[in-house]
Amino acid sequence: ASAGSDGVVRLWDVVSGACARELKGHEDWVDSCAFSPDGRQLASAGADGVVRLWDVVSGACARELKGHEGRVTSCAFSPDGCQLASAGSDGVVRLWDVVSGACARELKSHEGGVNSCAFSPDGRQLASAGWDRVVRLWDVVSGACTRELKGYEDWVTSCAFSPDGRQLASAGSDGDRKSTRLNSSHS
Repeated sequence: ASAGSDGVVRLWDVVSGACARELKGHEDWVDSCAFSPDGRQLASAGADGVVRLWDVVSGACARELKGHEGRVTSCAFSPDGCQLASAGSDGVVRLWDVVSGACARELKSHEGGVNSCAFSPDGRQLASAGWDRVVRLWDVVSGACTRELKGYEDWVTSCAFSPDGRQLASAGSDGDRKSTRLNSSHS
């Protein structure tokens, strides 16, 4: 799937290279999209402040998740597909219950917007990367910020866990890239 400035999410057939479906509903740029682990849903996050959950087979928008004040910059499903994290220019990471659409938790600690969010492979931790030059690790159950990773000179633009959950990679708008080894008791 891909998304961009026209507000349309496109699903692609990787064999033929053809666009298989266009998902329309956002009123502005779409900054992020993510498939659910089972591949049946797609989340899209946009500059219109809305996260949309799409049924991949029918192409219908199954749910709109509203709560961010401003642009939603990133979205990520938990490994079990039960939760969706969204991050926004409002500096808040929200954890949504995928079935009910309710916001289960708001994670607030960034000073400025949040560019990226990612679940650990076991779903117990969430990483967020922000305009404040900090990557934060969160306990998903308690909502507590458990660690702050500092050292960037500018915005942190992206974060991702290694498949075993023992390392976290991050990249900044200053061109810097970092990899942090995490305590194995948290992965």
